[in-house]
Amino acid sequence: MDRGILSAMADMPREMFVAEHRRPVAYVDDLQPLPHGRFLLSPSQFGRMAQLAKIAPGDRVLDVGAATGYSSAILGKQAATVVAAEHVPAVAEMAERNLAQLGMGNVTVTTSDAVLAVGQLFDVIIVEGALDGEPKEFFPLLAPKGRLVAPVLKNGVALVGTYTRGDRGVMFTSAFDATMPRLRNDIVDDEFRF
Repeated sequence: MDRGILSAMADMPREMFVAEHRRPVAYVDDLQPLPHGRFLLSPSQFGRMAQLAKIAPGDRVLDVGAATGYSSAILGKQAATVVAAEHVPAVAEMAERNLAQLGMGNVTVTTSDAVLAVGQLFDVIIVEGALDGEPKEFFPLLAPKGRLVAPVLKNGVALVGTYTRGDRGVMFTSAFDATMPRLRNDIVDDEFRF
């Protein structure tokens, strides 16, 4: 894993981003459940995704599914600015408090829907939760040569890969398979299964 990401993760107090009763296991390499059905990805999954993004010091980053702000704080140590998008208002408030407590002045918190409406361009977009299809709604937010790292569900497994904006449009490169919850658990899967 990238040394900058590892260093930022080592310095970040993960226990302040998890549910209080989960603090003794904050550093276990597993998904951390949060209030309102939200979650933090395991450190290894998040680290691999951040590494795929190839974040540079001048990059503008959008962190979709930021939850309580842990990932946004890590990304804020790597990039110029980070927009932490969290669709559950109560969880977004937790992220704002956590990031303010850490003095992360280059990270702002907003709702996912607000990000799509603003139309700002980002060098990097990381989606922290499985999607049911290609993340086309984020393509217009990618700056030239921008990288979008997202997990897309295929037969119950999330295929994590990078979408890169080039001269000929957006190209996809697959990276690894993962098991993770959907980004939005309020979306119902109505496909019939035995």
